[in-house]
Amino acid sequence: MLEEMQLYHTSLLFIGVLILIWGAMIPFVYTDKNIIVERLKLHIGIFHGSFLMLAFSGMVMMFFAKIEFNLNMFFMVLSYFLISFFEAKKYFTIRKIFNNVKEGDPKKLTLIYEGLNLTVIFIIILFNLKG
Repeated sequence: MLEEMQLYHTSLLFIGVLILIWGAMIPFVYTDKNIIVERLKLHIGIFHGSFLMLAFSGMVMMFFAKIEFNLNMFFMVLSYFLISFFEAKKYFTIRKIFNNVKEGDPKKLTLIYEGLNLTVIFIIILFNLKG
């Protein structure tokens, strides 16, 4: 049963990575800034929903398998909050750019934040493979 829960948790992680990559492509695919903001609104909802499912599946796996809270799990929780923060920061910064409140390039900004998100996920995967 633990192996099935880990498989489900891992598959949700890869689905989350695909959703992050989809969110990174939005400013490159569309040219109208209103459409970009609307697509980013849709993306942020789907992103947070999928990563909440990922976190919930990890908690369920931890409680049902009676795994104690360790350093790996602490870093997974920390990475969840970091990734959520980076996605929200990206969305609000792009909205400010399109509303002429802030200067910047949304495509470059998207690449920076998605690079940070994928780096955090990659470090967590390496940390879990090593431990």
